[in-house]
Amino acid sequence: MKTATGLAFAAVLLAACSTSGNSGASLDAVAEGAASQRPAASVGPESADANEGIPRATAAGTSPIKPEIQAAFCQDQVAFMQSVEPQFATAHPPVVAADGSTTIEVTVAKDGEGAKTFDCRLDASNRFTGVTTASIQGAL
Repeated sequence: MKTATGLAFAAVLLAACSTSGNSGASLDAVAEGAASQRPAASVGPESADANEGIPRATAAGTSPIKPEIQAAFCQDQVAFMQSVEPQFATAHPPVVAADGSTTIEVTVAKDGEGAKTFDCRLDASNRFTGVTTASIQGAL
């Protein structure tokens, strides 16, 4: 038990050092609860120009996804959300709307539950925005 606790503590410390943005941060500083060396996220156009080169915060999970891997991304995302292996989720061809947003229909077939269809949505900047239920077949 003591070994597992020690290993967990070491993992947390190493994770804190790797996310601090300062490769020179010592474990002692992290262990003592010192503040992160990462600069605060900037907000607004003025502070973005003033802090050029400093990482800025964006909404969680909003990295652009290349169009050639969007279907696979959506297939994996829906499979994870439905607790099935990706081979039980089928991604259909993407549909690009006039505003540039993309919708990819993903069908999941679960044993005894029928097929469920979900819409995986990406905005015009190819950023994942979420998954919604398109229809539930066999539910009635």
